[in-house]
This record gives sequence, structure tokens and C-alpha cells, in this order.
Amino acid sequence: MAENEVYYCGHCRRQQRPAQGIACIACSDRCRTVSWYTDRESESDAQRKFKHMNPGRA
Repeated sequence: MAENEVYYCGHCRRQQRPAQGIACIACSDRCRTVSWYTDRESESDAQRKFKHMNPGRA
């Protein structure tokens, strides 16, 4: 894991550490988070990935 990597939930816009798992801890297992490298991707990039992985959730 890179220090600048977080897992991102586009539904509640929460960021969590990868050690917390791929399911959003705020939305429970309704949302799969996506990996977001904050030093080289924008939040809109992460949101786009989230929408692709979770159709109808964002």
C-alpha cells in the first residue's frame, strides 16, 4: 500500500484506509470502495471509478 492510497466511497464520499476493507464502513456492504491515489488522481477520477464499480449508487 502506498501512503497516498485511500479507498473511496463515491456514495458517501468517505475515504478509508485499505486495512479497513473494500466495503465502505459507513454504507456497510452496500458499496464497494475504489482505490484512489490522491497524489496523482482527482476526486472526479475516483468518482468515475466508483460509478463504474457501483452502477446506480453514486
